[in-house]
Amino acid sequence: MWQELVRVAEHLGIRVRCEDVRAAGGLCVVYGERMIIVPRHKSLEERVELLASELARVNINDLYIAPQARELIERRRGAGQPSAEESPECAREGDGDGGENT
Repeated sequence: MWQELVRVAEHLGIRVRCEDVRAAGGLCVVYGERMIIVPRHKSLEERVELLASELARVNINDLYIAPQARELIERRRGAGQPSAEESPECAREGDGDGGENT
């Protein structure tokens, strides 16, 4: 499932990065590049859930996605995820000035 969700993100031009962050992670824009930051400390199940939730915020209607992956994304969409346009940036906790997010 993880590989399929990463493939979908990359097809949409969204880079997926597993990082050592204290923040919750999620879809953000760093130096003009859309990416999904996934905290490295999360379990594989939590990583899959986060990635599916963030993909639920973008338009995936015209893509072929494996049925189980699409179902997971659609369930997250039904959970009331804000669109990517509503909150396009995330901040790293603890940098003070936001560092990479400028």
